[in-house]
Amino acid sequence: MVLLPRMRRGVPTCEHHGLELIDDGPRTATVQLKLLVADRVAARFTLEDGSTVRIGRRPGPGGIALHDLLPGDLAGLVSRAHVELRVAGGVVHTTDVSSFGTRWRATGKSGPGPWRDLPQDASRDFRAGDELELTEGVVLARSGRRFPAELAQEWQRRKPPSGEGAAAATRMV
Repeated sequence: MVLLPRMRRGVPTCEHHGLELIDDGPRTATVQLKLLVADRVAARFTLEDGSTVRIGRRPGPGGIALHDLLPGDLAGLVSRAHVELRVAGGVVHTTDVSSFGTRWRATGKSGPGPWRDLPQDASRDFRAGDELELTEGVVLARSGRRFPAELAQEWQRRKPPSGEGAAAATRMV
């Protein structure tokens, strides 16, 4: 169970211990990825802002190795280093570095879009809900869960509303 801080005399305080909380500054932006094998979640990975990681069968030091998570017949169809993910400013950029190719699809309000080939060595934004197919039956997905830092950054990137209605009073109907 996670206890949320309480405000006491205008100071955030630990509910359990009653002690004032120390401000460590802004939280590092974080994104979550899911590995789906045959439409089942096999693992989850968390990446922090400023990180670059290669994901594949055996991508080398600092990478995310999938060889123990994939059945033998599928593991051979995933490159040693298949995709590279770079998190910068809360935005995830993906690059196909594989020998076999990668497909991606975006998920919008009406659901998942069609699968498209991810261009080799070209970076593409990898948004919440998007999916990368490393090989048939092996999908790397951006978790729909967004952490507070990512939500705040999206809010800051949005353009302010414009037009007459932007300054109008909000009315309840």
